[in-house]
Amino acid sequence: MKKITLIFNLHQPFRLKRYRFFDIGNDHYYYDDFENEEIIRRNNKQTYAPANEALLQLMEHNPDFKVSFVISGTMIEQLETFAPETINTFKLLAETGRTDFLCTLYCIAFRQERVRIPNASALSQCNFPFWYYALRGMQYGVAL
Repeated sequence: MKKITLIFNLHQPFRLKRYRFFDIGNDHYYYDDFENEEIIRRNNKQTYAPANEALLQLMEHNPDFKVSFVISGTMIEQLETFAPETINTFKLLAETGRTDFLCTLYCIAFRQERVRIPNASALSQCNFPFWYYALRGMQYGVAL
C-alpha cells in the first residue's frame, strides 16, 4: 500500500497600517493590530480550529495516519497573541506522536505575481526544469 504524506504550510504575515507623510517622526509603530487580529481570528474560526479537530479525529480512528506542519514564526506569534487555543490544539496533535513540525523561516516573503508559461508543450523539449521558468517568470512579473 502506498503512503501519502500530508504537509500543511501555515503562514500569516503581519499587516502594516497606512503610514502617511505626516506620521513620519510622530508614529513609529507600523503594524495594523486590528486587521491582524481580525484576520487571524477569522481564519482560526473558519480554517485552523476545524482542521485541527478533524485531524485529531482522524488520528483517533486511523492509527497509521500521520501529518506534518510547516508553521512560520509570524504565524506562531500571531496565534499566541490572538488565538492561543489553537496553539493548544497543535500541542495535542504533537502529543499523538504522529505529527511532525518542519523547519521554515520566521517570516516568508511571497511575491504577488503568478507565472504564466506561454507554450508549456515547448518546455518539455527544453533542458531546463519547469521551476527555472517559474522563477524567471516571477522575476519579470509575468502574471497568470
